[in-house]
Amino acid sequence: MALGRTVVLVYCEALYESLYDLLNQHYTEFGGKQYVRLAFGTSNKLCEIHHSFRVIVVVEKIDAYNRLAPPLLNRFEKQVIERTNLLTDIQRQVVASLKSFCTQFATGKAYGKAKMSDLRASFAGYHSDMLSSLVQSMEAPKELEQFTLDCLDRLLWLATPEAACRVLESSDLKISLQQAFSVDVVETYFRRQHHSDMIDFVDGKLDDW
Repeated sequence: MALGRTVVLVYCEALYESLYDLLNQHYTEFGGKQYVRLAFGTSNKLCEIHHSFRVIVVVEKIDAYNRLAPPLLNRFEKQVIERTNLLTDIQRQVVASLKSFCTQFATGKAYGKAKMSDLRASFAGYHSDMLSSLVQSMEAPKELEQFTLDCLDRLLWLATPEAACRVLESSDLKISLQQAFSVDVVETYFRRQHHSDMIDFVDGKLDDW
């Protein structure tokens, strides 16, 4: 603080109480300098603050809205950064295609918007940033079509058995997905991938090595 450097706090909720005066900007001025009181257990100490000192607090969006005290939150300039903000134009195209696939896979309809409950019932751990995270975890694309197919292949690893069996039982849905996205869900999920049991899954991964 005295050197004027920027401090970034990530997952430091346990420190907020000790840094109460700092985070709430309760400064004391003496001799032309600013000081802040930091708590250390039952004791506290006045520490000098350089005028260039800044603190950045990184928290999950849901925690900022539901857990942080409003007075504390209001002290900060707030910026919301999501994975979608970090996507390239090509990655955005792929995410849009993956969203369309998820909607059709979960609801059986090519148009409209799927409910979050339907998406979570069709893909394990589905959340609003999952597709953006998936695209960013892949190697940089060389061909858009192949990159999309690779993402779909990885996405199907998260598909639930119930949702995959829905496609298996509906030839219309299977054909519709294949025509729209060039992926055979039944072939990929039930034959190429390994979802039947843990031993089958591990054997498949060891074969890939």
